[in-house]
Amino acid sequence: MTSNKDLKRIYDRIWLGARDRALGNAMACDLPPEFGETRWGLSLILRVPFRESIAAICPDLIAHAGGGQFCYDSSNFHMTLRSIEGYRGDIPTGDRRARIYAKRVAEVLPHLRGLSITLQGLTCGNSSVLVQGWPSVDLQAFRVALFRALEGVEISVPGGELSAVGVRNTAHASLLLLNAPLADPAGFVDFIDQNRDREFGAFTPEAVELVFYRRTRRETFVETLASLPIT
Repeated sequence: MTSNKDLKRIYDRIWLGARDRALGNAMACDLPPEFGETRWGLSLILRVPFRESIAAICPDLIAHAGGGQFCYDSSNFHMTLRSIEGYRGDIPTGDRRARIYAKRVAEVLPHLRGLSITLQGLTCGNSSVLVQGWPSVDLQAFRVALFRALEGVEISVPGGELSAVGVRNTAHASLLLLNAPLADPAGFVDFIDQNRDREFGAFTPEAVELVFYRRTRRETFVETLASLPIT
């Protein structure tokens, strides 16, 4: 079980690992994926409401990060529960493997009954600013159950989550992706520090979605392959 106390340690560790790099303007850029990469593949997500409390901080965040960065909005703001595949480009409606994944996801959705997520605080990884999420149920139990449910299913393009102990362990939603060096490194770090505990509200998701991404340096489209209600 991963408690919210555990999550706090993870979020703190993420920022501790990125803070000096940000001050030195040595952050990585999140470039569009190419076929076979472990990131930006077919994923299971929750759509996250892009509340005014979140939108309101974006101008100041962008001012410090720089106008060339990519910021999410109401059309694409989301929380990844599990990355299932690596990147293989556009995936057609009715894709055979996506149908198999959806069936296996449905089997373990009871783990998410009663799920609500509080959004509070910013952290920052090597190439992105994240809104911290604090779930009411143990997402790791769901993730491990889903990993087990997908064992034996042929994955089209292997992703980064290759073992039950290697599944993602946070509940964050990415807010900004870095496309270029920071405009104001010291101001950027100070802004993240000042907003580590800022409250953004809570939401209760009604469904999970299987999606693929179309990512360019300036846009990210989140395309739904299947929507499964949390009941």
